[in-house]
Amino acid sequence: MSSPSVDYNELIYRKPKENLIENCNARNYGSTQKLVRWTSWKPNNPFAPFIDIPFWIDSIPINFCETILTDIKSIENDLTDWKKYNIFSWTDKFVFVHKLLLLIKSSLYQYAGELQYELPEKVWIRGWMNIMNEGDSLPIHSHAFHENSFISGNLLLTNSEISTEYVIPNYSTYYGNYLSKSRSGSVILFPSWVEHLVPPVKRKRYCLAFDFYTNESIEYLKQNASGFDPMMLSTELEL
Repeated sequence: MSSPSVDYNELIYRKPKENLIENCNARNYGSTQKLVRWTSWKPNNPFAPFIDIPFWIDSIPINFCETILTDIKSIENDLTDWKKYNIFSWTDKFVFVHKLLLLIKSSLYQYAGELQYELPEKVWIRGWMNIMNEGDSLPIHSHAFHENSFISGNLLLTNSEISTEYVIPNYSTYYGNYLSKSRSGSVILFPSWVEHLVPPVKRKRYCLAFDFYTNESIEYLKQNASGFDPMMLSTELEL
């Protein structure tokens, strides 16, 4: 007997009415509203779950978003496969890249500081555009799920009636997914392994997505890659 066809996006996604997951018992409130975090209780045996998912919620000035968007639109028709370029390597092409790197770096420092985590000496970054037209959606996915998984981020460049939805393991089943802010300039940093999705949008949506990598990831790639990998386009972030 063949297995039935299962649409896992339908299983994980239900249309939310509000951010109910903000009220679940795993929601962890720290010293700043910028840190949005879900943590389970410390397990008392090897079979009990342990979940710790910290998000960093930030923003950049709207007028700066408009500057970025103007430059992106000027080359939009030339942007092909998202895996074949790195926006943060365009320092000689667009002035906005320098300022954007500074703002993202500031968010990264604050994020790590709030978690009392000392950043590695070397961190790498790669960014790309996620441009969605009316009716487009982004299926559930994560950016990395391995021993060197690090941090990813999204910067929304346009207002949107649709939020990126982040799946909090187990808790999303009962309370729904976490809905990110959907205004122009909204920035969110999150662990790269966290799954997320974008439901069908009603109007064109511009989002700049990016990944941070540790030096361990880059070195592992250099030693083991058998072909091209988008990580090879990463640039070192000056910390």
